[in-house]
Amino acid sequence: MHTTVSALIPLDEAAGLPVGVIGGKALRLAKLRADGRPVPDGFVLSTAVHDRATRSAGAPVLPGELRESFIAACDRLGYPIVVRSSAVAEDLAGSSFAGQFESVLHVASADEAIAAVERCWRAATSEHLAAYRDARRTGDGSLALLVQRQLDPASAGVAFGRDPVSGDDRVVIEAVAGLADRLLDGATSPERWTVEHDAAVRRAGADGPALLDEAEARRIAELVRQLGEEFDAPQDVEWALAGGELNVVQSRPITTLPLPVPAAAREPVPATWLRDSLHWPDRLSPFGVGIWAGTMRAGLGRAADLFGLLISTAEVHVVDHRVYAEVIPFGGPSKLPPPPGWLLPLLIRVVPALRSRVARSVDAVRADTAGEVLERWVEQDAPRLTSELQLRRGADLAVLDLRELFELLDETREFFDETLAEHFAVVFALSQVMGEYVFLARDLLGWEPARALFELRARSSASTDAAVALDELAERAIGTSAAAADRPVGDLATLASADAGFAEAVERYLRRYGGRMLGLDPMDPTLAEAPDSLQPAFEAAVGRVRARLGADAVRPSQRPTGDASRLEDVALEAASEHERLRWRRAVARAARYYGARDESELLGFNEPLGSIRRITVEIGARLAAQGALERADDCFMLTPDELREADGGGERLRRVTSERRRSFDEAALLGDRPEVGALAPPPNLSALPAEARFANEALVWYLGSITGQSPSTVPADALAGGTPASAGRARGPVRIVRGPDDFPLIRQGDVLVCPTTAPSWSPILGQVAAVVADHGGVLSHPAIIAREFGIPAIVGTGDGTSRLRDGEIVLVDGTTGTVRR
Repeated sequence: MHTTVSALIPLDEAAGLPVGVIGGKALRLAKLRADGRPVPDGFVLSTAVHDRATRSAGAPVLPGELRESFIAACDRLGYPIVVRSSAVAEDLAGSSFAGQFESVLHVASADEAIAAVERCWRAATSEHLAAYRDARRTGDGSLALLVQRQLDPASAGVAFGRDPVSGDDRVVIEAVAGLADRLLDGATSPERWTVEHDAAVRRAGADGPALLDEAEARRIAELVRQLGEEFDAPQDVEWALAGGELNVVQSRPITTLPLPVPAAAREPVPATWLRDSLHWPDRLSPFGVGIWAGTMRAGLGRAADLFGLLISTAEVHVVDHRVYAEVIPFGGPSKLPPPPGWLLPLLIRVVPALRSRVARSVDAVRADTAGEVLERWVEQDAPRLTSELQLRRGADLAVLDLRELFELLDETREFFDETLAEHFAVVFALSQVMGEYVFLARDLLGWEPARALFELRARSSASTDAAVALDELAERAIGTSAAAADRPVGDLATLASADAGFAEAVERYLRRYGGRMLGLDPMDPTLAEAPDSLQPAFEAAVGRVRARLGADAVRPSQRPTGDASRLEDVALEAASEHERLRWRRAVARAARYYGARDESELLGFNEPLGSIRRITVEIGARLAAQGALERADDCFMLTPDELREADGGGERLRRVTSERRRSFDEAALLGDRPEVGALAPPPNLSALPAEARFANEALVWYLGSITGQSPSTVPADALAGGTPASAGRARGPVRIVRGPDDFPLIRQGDVLVCPTTAPSWSPILGQVAAVVADHGGVLSHPAIIAREFGIPAIVGTGDGTSRLRDGEIVLVDGTTGTVRR
């Protein structure tokens, strides 16, 4: 009898019990019911039952001695009922676990109720949930189950105590007809209301008559505000209107709410500084600023000089630990607007430096400096850097003393200076090669740039090489025969410990790709330092290989590449023979060099930055061991020059690192300002010589296609929208990934929603169904890698990571650039 009482707990008797017995969801609803709130009746199957059911091997089963009392409790409620998970760590302030656990609706009999219980238990043991717990540092996997009478509502939905996108103090309501599961699984578009003070406004609605009137919207808003006061935090409430009564189905804190910050807390940003969210979507450490600022200025300046462009360089500015770029025109900064077209020829004649610059641009185009740079990159520079970087990763840092480590850091920074300059030269050269192709496609065929890029169908192997190599590891793990398709495959570590050959293959993989940075701050980890990120990617690779064994699927590297001859022969009836020759040349060159930018990102700054990080981490560990730093990663709170001073110890630098870390952490609360700043308009180039005009126009177009445009207005019936970047449609659960820490959460079929991506993310991205990025244009990395994998992509949403909710099911349309339910 005691076992039965402690296992099955009526909701009316659960309000005073510990969360470790009934879980977070049940505890909140029990408290609300005890306070007289309208919560559907039910009972709790305690965590003790789950613990007992999962002790033995195999799938968890409801213990036999509980079946009779469980069925009786269900019968008392009356069918249909709903069975929902109530985990110990669920619905807490730090981690809501929204969308992570199982719920079973429309349970119509005792047998179905038992099956629903066991289904919820099985779902709670998934690897995806384990990854979520690890990422959120919520290790308790204890699970209770909440069984309730199922309502038959006229309308239901969710309501937020604060605007989940902006953080503004207003209630946002989403409503659908019937049960809210149609809203939560993305099966229908909701009717949306906002309630601010006492004003209720219907913002958008599904087809048909309104589901709520203003009085009902205000009533829901009042309930949500009261629950926020009761739980001392804005709430995400699931509600249902049944028989005129407003029921609470669930209430949990909004864990991803933007934090409002007083404007006075922010430093001012000049209008000519452009927020560089594409490269640094988050903050940049003081050490990272010291590495990037001077090197970027010098590298850009060298590339601009080589091609004689009308920009001089770009300055890196840091405000609130976030990076802003200021493009410096040739001749230096100016507060004056660009000169009008009629004045530019006069300036070229009377200003010797400008005349020389334009002449250099003309000479560079005529000599095909762009083609020379790119051909040298493909045939010489890229192979040389690949070999050198592999040697650098193999250096044994343990045998070096601290002085030698600092010397190696200095030498590696000089190496980084050179490789970054090579990268910028490749980018500026590509602007002319791709610009020639796109401009000719426009003039001869009437194609927009997006269509020209789609029709080219060129490849960027650097975007997929690490994913392809992971497929090869999966092939080795499974075997290559069709009969091996069902063979069980364990995790990477287990396989490596059991098979020396496989262990060596993993080691080779990490030697080749493990030095890639997962972000562009030296503070970010490399792929080798984030092995947990590789496991789900490896599992996805196993799934791809198994699919190939049972079908004719191919690896990304085996997909047909862009066929230049197909485009070379496109109909050009009105073109002259000279234009046809130019077209064929432009197509061939664009196809050959298309992937050079991603490759130069990896070899020009990503992997060299990984070498800098490796040395700096070793220095930080040595300094922490001798007491010069409080902790090893405090090295990133100092500039490179300050880090040398730390070798002598001293309380002053420890105070500096402590203050910098506090400032760095507080800056995360300020939120980003991607809308601040804009590139100054280029001068009127029409009066320049044809070659110089082309070189500068091509650069403006190319850089704009990478950085993207300001987000356009999102259609009223869409959740988010942006620039179409890779055609197709895909449906799946949203997985919001703001950086490498979130990689373990990604699973096969997820819709990746992120600020941006990088070429080093390719092993991770091989498993997603679609990509939605806050930043970038049609030539940004999220766009390129999505086209490589053949999945839909939308870029430049501006706020997709805020608009979309983790776990909700969405439809991504990469052709129209919209995300809908």
